[in-house]
Amino acid sequence: MESEKHDLALFLDSVNAKLNYDYKTIQKRVKEDPGTAGDQAEETWAQILREWLPNHFHVVTKGRVIGSDGAASPQCDVVVLWPSYPKFLLDKKMYLASGVAAVFECKLTLRRQHLEKIFKNSVALSEISKGEYEDRLRRKKIKGENFFYEKYHRIFEFGVLAHSYEKEPSQAAVDELSKAIEEHDKLHVKDPVHMVDLFCVHNMGSWVSEKLGVTPTVIETEKNEFARIDYAPIATTNYHCLSVFSWGEGTGHRENFSALGSFISRFYRKLSRVDDTLGLISNYYIKALSTGAGGGGARRLWEYGPDNAEMLKLIQNRRGLDERVFYEDFIFLGF
Repeated sequence: MESEKHDLALFLDSVNAKLNYDYKTIQKRVKEDPGTAGDQAEETWAQILREWLPNHFHVVTKGRVIGSDGAASPQCDVVVLWPSYPKFLLDKKMYLASGVAAVFECKLTLRRQHLEKIFKNSVALSEISKGEYEDRLRRKKIKGENFFYEKYHRIFEFGVLAHSYEKEPSQAAVDELSKAIEEHDKLHVKDPVHMVDLFCVHNMGSWVSEKLGVTPTVIETEKNEFARIDYAPIATTNYHCLSVFSWGEGTGHRENFSALGSFISRFYRKLSRVDDTLGLISNYYIKALSTGAGGGGARRLWEYGPDNAEMLKLIQNRRGLDERVFYEDFIFLGF
């Protein structure tokens, strides 16, 4: 018996159909005028974000992000600004880093050769907002609060939005892109804050950065009666892939899944780490659109650093409550 498709997934079907139509229309003229084709692709994605984010967010195209020290990023295709962004500055194409919620690079067709520049831009965006990153982290430490999230994330998200991939959708193409993302991550990312946070390839799948603030390990008791969870204050990261091929044929999960729905769900989840009013709708999207599972990818283990001793104290203080509890706010830092 086939599962009934969720209403939210049906609403997304119309958006997916529009994206497919736009891709075919733009593709017809891309050789004649690649610049206009690229601009149209960006505007398509910007409009989707305007329609699916809460209406008090601002979505703009073509601009640069500027840090408090005056350093500016390369040009960005689409920028999402927090609701608190000053109205007077909305039409200025130099966007204040502290007011930025997310930056996206748009591609009509994502190719593996694009990944080097994408990852270099990701690093550059982390560096130009380093002052704001350090201020946020310092405030958390002064308050004596859990600073794991602030330690391993830049102050805004960075992602890639593409209509298609250079190869036809298949499990092999998904695996190929996953491997290429991991390879460029190892080559360019020297700190978890440098990671690309989101990839959405509309006709194939989505990828999202996953970060663990500490590494959980299972420890057996002397009598081998039960195992308990212990924690090493060392971060691990990976890219979590979600595609239509993650689900079996004819299942409700596969019926409700789309790369776009997965991206929207995970983007909301990331934004909710800063704006907790988005948490409930994020969880709803994840459940309704079948974006709660997928391939985790190879985990990357990071070196022990100066903050890790302080992190260990925070873990030990919390662990006294129940050492077997998997504390999400310390362990899993979100997709």
